[in-house]
Amino acid sequence: GSKQWYQRRVRGKFSGAVSVIRDSLRGFVEQHGSEHVILKHVIRVNTINGKVNVEDTVDDLMGFLVATMETTTVTMVTTLQYILRDNEVRERVSAEVAEVYRDRDGIEIDGSLKLPYLYHCIKESLRLSPPVSSTVRVNKTGRIVVEGLF
Repeated sequence: GSKQWYQRRVRGKFSGAVSVIRDSLRGFVEQHGSEHVILKHVIRVNTINGKVNVEDTVDDLMGFLVATMETTTVTMVTTLQYILRDNEVRERVSAEVAEVYRDRDGIEIDGSLKLPYLYHCIKESLRLSPPVSSTVRVNKTGRIVVEGLF
C-alpha cells in the first residue's frame, strides 16, 4: 500500500538522510530514552510492547523533513516573487541586506535577526500565500453535531 510506496520513493531519494536519522535515533534513544519533548510523541506512537519501532519512527521523521523542505521552498519562492514585483520593496530589501552583511563573509543568524523589513516581507508573503492553505478533516462517524442541532 501507501507505506511501501513511501518507503521506496522517499527513502530511496533520501537514503543518506534516512541512514543518519536511523543511526542518530537509535543512539539518542539508548542514551536519553524517549522523554525529550520534540521526539517524545513520535517515539511514543511508534513504541509497541515497550520497544521503539525505529523504522516507523524514521518514516515519520522523514515525513517531517520532506514537509519542512517543501513548505520552506514554497515560502522562499513566493516571497521572492512578491519582492521582485515591486521596485520600491526590492530596493529596500536589497539595501537592508547589504547594510547588515556588508562586512561579513556569509549569512549568520545574528545578521538575519537584524533584517526587520525582510522579516515582515516574509510574514506578509505567508499571509497572502500560505504554503499549506487548508486542512482537510474527515468525519468518519457519518454524523455531524453542532450545538446539538444537526
